[in-house]
Amino acid sequence: MNESIAILRDIFREQREREEELMFRNPSFAFWYNWQIFLLIIALFVSFFLWGIDSWTNYKATEMTNKAFAAWEAEQNVQDESAAESQEYVIGLESDAVARAFMGIDRFVEKYHYNEADLATYARCMFNRADPTDSDDLIRVISAPNQFTGYSSTNQVLADYKTLADRLVREWHSETVKPCDTAYIFAELTPDGIFLKKDFHAGPYDRRWHA
Repeated sequence: MNESIAILRDIFREQREREEELMFRNPSFAFWYNWQIFLLIIALFVSFFLWGIDSWTNYKATEMTNKAFAAWEAEQNVQDESAAESQEYVIGLESDAVARAFMGIDRFVEKYHYNEADLATYARCMFNRADPTDSDDLIRVISAPNQFTGYSSTNQVLADYKTLADRLVREWHSETVKPCDTAYIFAELTPDGIFLKKDFHAGPYDRRWHA
């Protein structure tokens, strides 16, 4: 430790002697030397000032970016909520229409003891007719004149039919794979259940589909 201090003292002493010699040989050395130190100090202050400006600029830019992103994210959330509310509204109308179609064949349900699978088959007829065009046309498909037995926009919406219709409509909207060929667009109400066929005039041996 003492040896290191001694070395530093020798270095400072040699530097001082070198400066004194330069000042002796060149009297103006002290003037220019002091100016050089002054300029170095000024340059140091300027660099600190520029660094501070750059840091502040980066901070403000980051702050503005974060605020803009937060605003965009909030707007997206509002749009997502609005879209979800709109979709729920459409699903509500569609499930009401399907429930009214179920009500149209209520006497067949009672007579032939149709179960949920039969009603799901009947609903699939409606879905298949809407799929080739646009899912938003489901209500138009169901309410088309003389297409679904006993359907009326004034039919009562029974709670059981509404619950089943709501589940079926939601499943239809979330489908990635169809359970059957969308060409099955005609429903046949028989004593043994509801079956779908591709041709309205299909014979007894033509292929049919049931959920």
